[in-house]
Formats: sequence, structure tokens, C-alpha cells
Amino acid sequence: MLIRTIKETWASVPVSDVETLFYYGGADFAREGADLVVPVADDLLHVGRKTIACFEYVLEHCTFDVIFRTNTSTYIDLPELSDFVAGRARSSRFYAGVLGTRPLPFASGSGYFLSRDLVELLVREQARLSPDLVDDVAVAAVLAEFDVTPEPAPRQDFDRVRDLRDLDRSQFQFRCRTQSWHRLEDARIMRGIHRILCDECGNAVPRRPFASRVVESVALRPVSVTHGILRRGHTLLFQARRRAAARRRTSSARRA
Repeated sequence: MLIRTIKETWASVPVSDVETLFYYGGADFAREGADLVVPVADDLLHVGRKTIACFEYVLEHCTFDVIFRTNTSTYIDLPELSDFVAGRARSSRFYAGVLGTRPLPFASGSGYFLSRDLVELLVREQARLSPDLVDDVAVAAVLAEFDVTPEPAPRQDFDRVRDLRDLDRSQFQFRCRTQSWHRLEDARIMRGIHRILCDECGNAVPRRPFASRVVESVALRPVSVTHGILRRGHTLLFQARRRAAARRRTSSARRA
């Protein structure tokens, strides 16, 4: 659902100096349009290896100065991304994103920049990537061995559609990460951002197929709402049990 949503929203916006590529794990290298299959298992454990395989492909087949690697829970304003690169990126040793600090400084896998020389370095030194680290941290660990540390880049996060009234139009990266069933709310947030940005530019948003809208509103949306209610109830129950257990421990300590 999220890849289809991305293709219908932000990836559908043409920008002359930006090319968007979607990569998946599979048996052999294969490309059809914007879809690239790399010979790596298509699961969470191999996300880092899939990314490196994609880097190998673009180094051989694409002309670029900077890569921005993102994920399916992120909406990218491509014109703003292009402006950010023009104003902030460097042609060498440029590694930037929203910063994390543990177990070492790293740029979040939701979206990070790499100049071409660092893409070449990661491909060349891919044997150094630790399988015991999350993929974005593993990338940072390899780069740190060559004295490359991440620089901060902006991002705005959303976990509810109603918060889009606070959309920061100066941003290029919007994290749309929820705990909804089948990530349905992530897709709704992306579509909401896309409508706002298109309205401001005077661009019409193509209507989705009637069947897709009916399935979402009549079937998927109610299931997602129910899932959210049950998840919230489970969280509240778990927190109540933890508080009760803490009170029992305190009482026992006082009696002793």
C-alpha cells in the first residue's frame, strides 16, 4: 500500500534533476521503470544489504552527485529536496540526516544523504557492515572508520492526520509513521500532505479510482480504527498493571 501511495503522490512530481528508484529484494538484478530488483533476500534482516546492492547498481548505471536514501514511511517534497541539495550538499564527504546518538552518531534511515564518494566507499567496504547493527547504524559505523560523521538535516514527523494543520512548508522530509493496521494511517497522512502541497502550488490532485476509495472507506478504514482502539486499550491496561505492581512493591518495602 505505501509504495503505491508514494508512486501516486510525491514520486509522481517531476523534478528535472531528481530520479526516484524503488528497490526490492529478489533473485537477480532486474529493472523495470522506477522499480529495481536486487539479488538480496527481501526481509528486514537484509535491509542494509539491499541498500548496498542498490548503491552498486546506481554507481554503474546512473549519473548522480548525491543520493538521498529514504523509506516507505516518509513523504518527500522533491522540489524542496532539490533546493536543499543545491544549497547545502557538498560533492564529497557529505553524510546528513536526522541524527541519532546510540550506540554511535548516525543519520536516521528514514532519510539520509550520501555524496557519491561515500556511496563508492560503502560499496567498496561493504564487508565491514556489521550484521549485528540496524542498517542505518551499520552504515554510520563504516563511515566512522573513515572519519566521516553525520551532519543534521531537517524532518517533520506526523502520527495523526489532524496534525497536518501544522505542516511546515519549508521542510522537504515528512515522517509518516503510525502503528495503524497495515500502515493505513501512514498512507492517509501522505495523501493529506500531498493535497496540501498541491493546493498551494495550484496543481490538481488526480482522483483515485472509485473502487480503491470505496474499499478504503468501507472496509479498511473501520478495521484500522478498531485496531487503533484495541492497541490503545492494550497499552493503557499494560501501564495500569505496571503502576499497580510498583505500588505493591512500595507497600511491601514499607512493611519490611
